[in-house]
Amino acid sequence: HGINAKMIEDHFGKLTLNLGDYAGYPLKIRLYRTYKFAHKGDVVIYPLEYRYYMNDVAPTVFYKHLLSEIYFYFDNLPFNEKLKVMLQTPASYVFITGVKKAASNLKKLFRDKLPKEFDLKATLKEHRGDYLYKGQLPQKDDMKVPCDEYIFTKEITGGRAAISEAFKENIKLVKKIEKEKGVKFIFTYPTVIGESCYDFSGEKGVEFKKFLIELKNYITSNGFEFIGDFNDSYLPDRKYMLDTWFHANPDGRDIRTKKLIENLDKSNFKNDLYADSLSNSSISN
Repeated sequence: HGINAKMIEDHFGKLTLNLGDYAGYPLKIRLYRTYKFAHKGDVVIYPLEYRYYMNDVAPTVFYKHLLSEIYFYFDNLPFNEKLKVMLQTPASYVFITGVKKAASNLKKLFRDKLPKEFDLKATLKEHRGDYLYKGQLPQKDDMKVPCDEYIFTKEITGGRAAISEAFKENIKLVKKIEKEKGVKFIFTYPTVIGESCYDFSGEKGVEFKKFLIELKNYITSNGFEFIGDFNDSYLPDRKYMLDTWFHANPDGRDIRTKKLIENLDKSNFKNDLYADSLSNSSISN
């Protein structure tokens, strides 16, 4: 909901896909999917929501979907990772889906042939994978919590906002993908909408602001480019909100994407993009 892939494509002249998905699904499964499908020269832009840095614990809905619509993620996992996730899946979900359906979907997880996830040609022709919801949606339960509390306190483990061990392990996987696949990763801050999202005057305001700086320093110290300031991805006015703190409407999405393009123009991205003759696509996630 925060990226206009076509705007990026038109500016840089490189095929751009929006691979954004439900943020509750763990980062690791996204990384293995990238490892499977990315080509040398691809650029992956990661405006990761803060939960991926602080507490990447999958919600129960993730395991519910495991045996149904998102089985394709697991076709891309190594065998040992498939086993780990299956062992973590509550038995109740297996019974809910029914023994026959569960058995059928378990076969899908371990088959060699990948399923057709979506009509890629139609996706590229029309919207490049962007979500273009224009209607007003009911406000989510997220809105019952102030924005700053929702995006920081909600995900804190160990009493303070800090980089989690899970993310540190995922960074190792990102390095592996870069090295083995010839892919470039660029990080930036996520889209947030609402007047209180970066209100640092509260009880934990100093801690939250410190975390934002530590986050960028951690990424860059691991050899990755982290572009922009957190304000570059921030839309204080709720008129740009779709239905929750992280979801921008089309107008907000375009404003945010314009700023992202400006930051990409000032980064190493543009030089790398045109210096490498093998670079034929840019992936925005």
